[in-house]
Amino acid sequence: MKTLVFTLIAVSLIVANFCDAIEENLVLYFDFEEKGNTAIDRSGNDNDGTIIGAKRVDGKIGQGLSFDGEDDDISFSLKGLLPTAGTILIWVKQLEVSADNSRYIFNHHDPNRIYIKAPEGNLLVTLGNTGLPGTGKILEIGVWYHIALVLDDGKYELYLDGESVQKGTYKGLNAINPTSHLCNHKGTEAFNSAVVDELKVFSQALDKASIKKEIQSEAVFASGKIATTWATVKKQ
Repeated sequence: MKTLVFTLIAVSLIVANFCDAIEENLVLYFDFEEKGNTAIDRSGNDNDGTIIGAKRVDGKIGQGLSFDGEDDDISFSLKGLLPTAGTILIWVKQLEVSADNSRYIFNHHDPNRIYIKAPEGNLLVTLGNTGLPGTGKILEIGVWYHIALVLDDGKYELYLDGESVQKGTYKGLNAINPTSHLCNHKGTEAFNSAVVDELKVFSQALDKASIKKEIQSEAVFASGKIATTWATVKKQ
Protein backbone atom coordinates (compact mmCIF):
# COMPACT_ATOMS: atom_id res chain seq x y z
CA MET A 1 0.00 0.00 0.00
CA LYS A 2 2.85 2.43 0.84
CA THR A 3 4.36 1.81 -2.57
CA LEU A 4 1.05 2.65 -4.24
CA VAL A 5 0.69 5.85 -2.22
CA PHE A 6 4.22 7.01 -3.03
CA THR A 7 3.68 6.21 -6.72
CA LEU A 8 0.52 8.30 -6.80
CA ILE A 9 2.28 11.21 -5.13
CA ALA A 10 5.19 11.01 -7.57
CA VAL A 11 2.90 10.93 -10.63
CA SER A 12 0.89 13.85 -9.25
CA LEU A 13 4.01 15.96 -8.68
CA ILE A 14 5.51 15.23 -12.09
CA VAL A 15 2.36 16.17 -13.99
CA ALA A 16 1.65 19.16 -11.75
CA ASN A 17 5.17 20.53 -12.27
CA PHE A 18 4.81 20.15 -16.04
CA CYS A 19 1.44 21.92 -16.07
CA ASP A 20 2.81 24.78 -13.96
CA ALA A 21 5.70 25.25 -16.37
CA ILE A 22 3.45 25.99 -19.37
CA GLU A 23 0.43 27.46 -17.56
CA GLU A 24 1.62 31.03 -18.06
CA ASN A 25 1.44 30.47 -21.83
CA LEU A 26 -2.11 29.09 -21.78
CA VAL A 27 -4.38 31.46 -23.73
CA LEU A 28 -7.61 29.46 -23.65
CA TYR A 29 -8.88 26.25 -22.09
CA PHE A 30 -12.39 24.82 -22.50
CA ASP A 31 -13.17 21.62 -20.59
CA PHE A 32 -16.96 21.93 -21.18
CA GLU A 33 -17.73 20.74 -17.66
CA GLU A 34 -20.06 23.65 -16.84
CA LYS A 35 -23.77 24.07 -17.65
CA GLY A 36 -25.57 26.70 -19.70
CA ASN A 37 -24.76 28.52 -22.92
CA THR A 38 -21.31 29.74 -21.89
CA ALA A 39 -18.11 27.73 -22.13
CA ILE A 40 -15.88 29.03 -19.35
CA ASP A 41 -12.27 29.75 -20.24
CA ARG A 42 -10.33 27.99 -17.47
CA SER A 43 -7.09 29.76 -18.44
CA GLY A 44 -8.18 32.91 -16.61
CA ASN A 45 -7.95 35.06 -19.74
CA ASP A 46 -11.73 35.59 -20.06
CA ASN A 47 -11.89 34.07 -23.54
CA ASP A 48 -15.29 32.55 -22.71
CA GLY A 49 -17.26 30.92 -25.51
CA THR A 50 -20.88 31.54 -26.55
CA ILE A 51 -22.69 28.28 -27.34
CA ILE A 52 -25.59 28.18 -29.80
CA GLY A 53 -27.40 24.87 -30.12
CA ALA A 54 -24.48 22.56 -29.28
CA LYS A 55 -25.18 20.10 -26.45
CA ARG A 56 -23.01 18.72 -23.69
CA VAL A 57 -22.60 14.96 -23.94
CA ASP A 58 -20.10 12.37 -22.75
CA GLY A 59 -16.73 13.59 -23.98
CA LYS A 60 -13.28 12.12 -24.14
CA ILE A 61 -12.73 13.32 -20.57
CA GLY A 62 -15.88 14.12 -18.60
CA GLN A 63 -18.25 16.23 -20.71
CA GLY A 64 -17.70 17.29 -24.30
CA LEU A 65 -19.66 19.48 -26.71
CA SER A 66 -21.68 17.88 -29.51
CA PHE A 67 -22.49 19.67 -32.78
CA ASP A 68 -25.37 18.51 -35.00
CA GLY A 69 -23.82 19.54 -38.34
CA GLU A 70 -26.77 21.81 -39.16
CA ASP A 71 -26.54 25.09 -37.25
CA ASP A 72 -24.70 24.53 -33.94
CA ASP A 73 -21.92 26.93 -33.03
CA ILE A 74 -19.52 28.10 -30.36
CA SER A 75 -17.72 31.41 -30.85
CA PHE A 76 -14.83 32.69 -28.75
CA SER A 77 -11.88 35.06 -28.62
CA LEU A 78 -8.20 34.13 -28.72
CA LYS A 79 -7.06 37.21 -26.82
CA GLY A 80 -3.44 36.70 -25.82
CA LEU A 81 -2.45 34.65 -28.88
CA LEU A 82 0.12 36.11 -31.29
CA PRO A 83 0.26 35.21 -35.01
CA THR A 84 3.95 34.30 -34.75
CA ALA A 85 3.75 31.31 -32.38
CA GLY A 86 1.12 29.12 -30.78
CA THR A 87 -0.32 25.64 -30.30
CA ILE A 88 -3.90 24.42 -30.62
CA LEU A 89 -4.86 21.15 -28.92
CA ILE A 90 -8.28 19.51 -29.24
CA TRP A 91 -9.96 16.13 -28.92
CA VAL A 92 -12.50 15.38 -31.67
CA LYS A 93 -14.84 12.56 -32.59
CA GLN A 94 -16.49 12.79 -36.00
CA LEU A 95 -20.16 11.78 -36.06
CA GLU A 96 -20.43 11.72 -39.83
CA VAL A 97 -18.24 12.07 -42.90
CA SER A 98 -19.14 14.48 -45.68
CA ALA A 99 -17.71 15.22 -49.11
CA ASP A 100 -18.08 18.92 -48.31
CA ASN A 101 -14.59 20.41 -48.61
CA SER A 102 -15.10 22.59 -45.56
CA ARG A 103 -16.00 20.33 -42.65
CA TYR A 104 -14.38 22.44 -40.00
CA ILE A 105 -13.09 21.33 -36.61
CA PHE A 106 -11.37 24.63 -35.73
CA ASN A 107 -12.04 27.87 -37.62
CA HIS A 108 -10.10 31.13 -37.24
CA HIS A 109 -11.40 32.65 -40.44
CA ASP A 110 -10.02 34.76 -43.27
CA PRO A 111 -8.07 36.83 -43.98
CA ASN A 112 -5.80 35.33 -41.30
CA ARG A 113 -6.85 31.74 -41.60
CA ILE A 114 -6.16 28.95 -39.11
CA TYR A 115 -8.32 26.05 -40.29
CA ILE A 116 -8.38 22.46 -39.08
CA LYS A 117 -10.75 20.49 -41.30
CA ALA A 118 -11.75 16.94 -42.20
CA PRO A 119 -13.44 16.80 -45.63
CA GLU A 120 -14.39 13.18 -46.29
CA GLY A 121 -12.62 12.50 -43.01
CA ASN A 122 -9.23 13.58 -44.42
CA LEU A 123 -7.40 15.68 -41.85
CA LEU A 124 -5.93 18.89 -43.26
CA VAL A 125 -5.07 22.47 -42.30
CA THR A 126 -5.06 25.88 -43.99
CA LEU A 127 -2.83 28.64 -42.62
CA GLY A 128 -2.78 32.31 -43.63
CA ASN A 129 -3.02 32.42 -47.41
CA THR A 130 -1.42 29.00 -47.79
CA GLY A 131 -3.60 26.05 -48.77
CA LEU A 132 -1.97 22.81 -47.69
CA PRO A 133 -2.53 19.26 -48.95
CA GLY A 134 -4.45 16.69 -46.96
CA THR A 135 -2.46 14.52 -44.61
CA GLY A 136 -3.97 11.26 -45.84
CA LYS A 137 -4.97 10.55 -42.26
CA ILE A 138 -8.66 9.64 -42.11
CA LEU A 139 -10.69 10.47 -39.00
CA GLU A 140 -13.03 7.51 -38.70
CA ILE A 141 -16.58 8.01 -37.45
CA GLY A 142 -17.04 7.42 -33.75
CA VAL A 143 -13.34 7.37 -32.87
CA TRP A 144 -11.66 9.93 -30.59
CA TYR A 145 -8.54 11.64 -31.95
CA HIS A 146 -6.20 14.16 -30.35
CA ILE A 147 -5.14 16.90 -32.78
CA ALA A 148 -2.31 19.36 -32.15
CA LEU A 149 -1.39 22.18 -34.53
CA VAL A 150 1.87 23.99 -33.78
CA LEU A 151 2.74 27.37 -35.35
CA ASP A 152 6.28 28.73 -35.11
CA ASP A 153 7.16 31.87 -37.09
CA GLY A 154 6.14 30.67 -40.54
CA LYS A 155 6.65 26.97 -39.86
CA TYR A 156 3.96 24.52 -38.77
CA GLU A 157 3.66 20.94 -37.59
CA LEU A 158 0.47 18.90 -37.28
CA TYR A 159 0.18 16.02 -34.81
CA LEU A 160 -2.41 13.24 -34.58
CA ASP A 161 -2.54 11.33 -31.28
CA GLY A 162 0.87 12.70 -30.34
CA GLU A 163 2.62 11.76 -33.59
CA SER A 164 3.68 14.19 -36.31
CA VAL A 165 1.74 13.70 -39.55
CA GLN A 166 2.65 16.84 -41.51
CA LYS A 167 4.98 19.83 -41.33
CA GLY A 168 6.05 22.66 -43.58
CA THR A 169 5.86 26.42 -44.05
CA TYR A 170 3.09 28.99 -44.51
CA LYS A 171 2.60 32.69 -45.25
CA GLY A 172 -0.06 35.33 -44.69
CA LEU A 173 -0.95 34.84 -41.01
CA ASN A 174 -0.44 38.41 -39.85
CA ALA A 175 -2.98 38.99 -37.07
CA ILE A 176 -5.42 37.26 -34.72
CA ASN A 177 -9.08 37.89 -35.51
CA PRO A 178 -11.61 38.89 -32.80
CA THR A 179 -13.64 35.69 -33.14
CA SER A 180 -13.04 31.99 -33.80
CA HIS A 181 -15.45 29.03 -34.06
CA LEU A 182 -15.60 25.26 -33.69
CA CYS A 183 -17.28 22.91 -36.17
CA ASN A 184 -18.33 25.54 -38.73
CA HIS A 185 -17.18 28.52 -40.79
CA LYS A 186 -17.94 31.93 -39.24
CA GLY A 187 -20.98 30.48 -37.49
CA THR A 188 -22.99 30.52 -40.72
CA GLU A 189 -21.94 27.65 -43.00
CA ALA A 190 -19.97 24.42 -43.49
CA PHE A 191 -21.29 22.93 -40.25
CA ASN A 192 -19.63 19.76 -38.99
CA SER A 193 -21.27 16.94 -37.02
CA ALA A 194 -18.79 16.06 -34.29
CA VAL A 195 -18.07 15.98 -30.56
CA VAL A 196 -15.13 18.04 -29.28
CA ASP A 197 -13.44 18.17 -25.90
CA GLU A 198 -10.50 19.72 -24.03
CA LEU A 199 -9.71 22.64 -26.33
CA LYS A 200 -6.44 24.29 -25.29
CA VAL A 201 -4.60 27.13 -27.01
CA PHE A 202 -1.07 28.15 -26.02
CA SER A 203 0.92 31.23 -27.01
CA GLN A 204 4.03 29.11 -27.55
CA ALA A 205 5.07 26.41 -29.98
CA LEU A 206 4.97 23.17 -27.98
CA ASP A 207 7.31 20.36 -28.95
CA LYS A 208 6.37 16.71 -29.37
CA ALA A 209 7.33 15.77 -25.82
CA SER A 210 5.16 18.56 -24.38
CA ILE A 211 2.19 17.55 -26.52
CA LYS A 212 2.49 13.95 -25.34
CA LYS A 213 2.72 15.11 -21.73
CA GLU A 214 -0.44 17.16 -22.25
CA ILE A 215 -2.26 14.05 -23.45
CA GLN A 216 -0.90 12.03 -20.52
CA SER A 217 -1.76 14.68 -17.93
CA GLU A 218 -5.34 14.82 -19.19
CA ALA A 219 -5.62 11.05 -18.96
CA VAL A 220 -4.27 11.00 -15.41
CA PHE A 221 -6.08 13.94 -13.84
CA ALA A 222 -9.17 14.92 -15.81
CA SER A 223 -10.46 11.38 -16.10
CA GLY A 224 -10.49 11.12 -12.31
CA LYS A 225 -8.21 8.09 -12.23
CA ILE A 226 -6.10 9.48 -9.39
CA ALA A 227 -9.20 10.46 -7.42
CA THR A 228 -10.63 7.01 -7.95
CA THR A 229 -7.38 5.33 -6.93
CA TRP A 230 -7.11 7.49 -3.82
CA ALA A 231 -10.61 6.44 -2.86
CA THR A 232 -9.52 2.83 -3.21
CA VAL A 233 -6.42 3.46 -1.08
CA LYS A 234 -8.46 5.07 1.69
CA LYS A 235 -10.63 1.99 1.94
CA GLN A 236 -7.62 -0.28 2.44
